[in-house]
Amino acid sequence: MRYPLIALFTLFVLGCSKPAPSAKPAIDPHDVPITKADVKMPANFGELVTLIEGYNQQIKTAIASGKPETGHRALDELDIVLEETMTLAKSSVAEDQMATVNEARQAIKNAFLELHQSIDAKEKPDYAAKEQAIQKAIDDLKRVAATTPAK
Repeated sequence: MRYPLIALFTLFVLGCSKPAPSAKPAIDPHDVPITKADVKMPANFGELVTLIEGYNQQIKTAIASGKPETGHRALDELDIVLEETMTLAKSSVAEDQMATVNEARQAIKNAFLELHQSIDAKEKPDYAAKEQAIQKAIDDLKRVAATTPAK
């Protein structure tokens, strides 16, 4: 009779123990996924260019500070804004300037994609290597915006 009691006692003790809580992976607050709904879209092409310049400055500052992950949100928002650039441009940019807008948009997107990948890989992003291409593309967008009426 003693063995069944020991078995019953063992089952009771093991059966009543609570499972260890599962550890949830820590989410980097700078890398929370966003959608277009999370981004305040510009009302016109001039505002778009100003917004792109602002994102550029935020990302550049984050990288220069040694904390590139703090520029993650700006990178994500910039990517969404760049996806909408051509749609916004169609309403106000002259047809003969659309190719310039698209080339500048793509140059900015490519440069920041490489920086974003470096940040995601926990590597030091080389903003200086991309800065000239980024600035040229922004300057191209500014020239187009200067000839585009605000709508």
